[in-house]
Amino acid sequence: MEHRFHLPHWSQRPRRRRTCSATWSRLLRRRRRGYCGCIARGAVQHYEWGWRGAASLVARFTNQDPDLARPYAQLWMGTHPSGPSTLLDDGELLRDWLMQKPDALGPAVAAWWGGQLAFLLKVLSVAKALSIKAHPDKKLAEALHALRPSIYKDDNHKPETAIAITEFRVLYGFAGMEELKDVLRTVPEVEKG
Repeated sequence: MEHRFHLPHWSQRPRRRRTCSATWSRLLRRRRRGYCGCIARGAVQHYEWGWRGAASLVARFTNQDPDLARPYAQLWMGTHPSGPSTLLDDGELLRDWLMQKPDALGPAVAAWWGGQLAFLLKVLSVAKALSIKAHPDKKLAEALHALRPSIYKDDNHKPETAIAITEFRVLYGFAGMEELKDVLRTVPEVEKG
C-alpha cells in the first residue's frame, strides 16, 4: 500500500477538552527544580539514502555548514548508544544527565524505563528508497542484546510512528503467499511481466 503523510494544519488537529493550566504548572515546577533547562544536540547519521548537503532537512536542523557531497539522513534525539544526544552547554551525554536527574522524566517513566528515554526521536531526510526494516518485539530484543550486544546495541523493541513534515511516501505491509499467488493469477499487468 502507498500512503502519503501530511501534517494537518493546527486548526484541523483534534483539541483536548482539558485546559493546559495543569500541564503548564507542572512544567513550571520542574523548571524551578532545574529540569527543563536541558537543551540537547542530536546525533546525525550519514546513511547513503539521505539528502546531500543543504538539500537535507537534517543538515538544516542542525545548523551545520553541510558538506555538499555528504548525505545527512537522520537526526537522532535520545539516549541510544549508537547516536546519543549531548547537552549543548557542556557536551554531557543526555543519558548521564537523566541518570543524575531521574525526576526529569517523572517518577512513573523513570521507574519503568530505568532512567532512560522510552523512545528515540528520528528526523529523516529521505532522498532514496530505504531498505526493508524488521524490528524485534521487546522479548526478542532483550534476548538478542544479551546474546550479541555488539550488534544489537540496546534491549528495546522499535515501535515506529511517522509524522511527515515534507511530502513522504511509504510502502508498508506484507502480502501472504496465497494473496501473492492470487495477484500473479488475476492481475494482467503482473501476469504479463
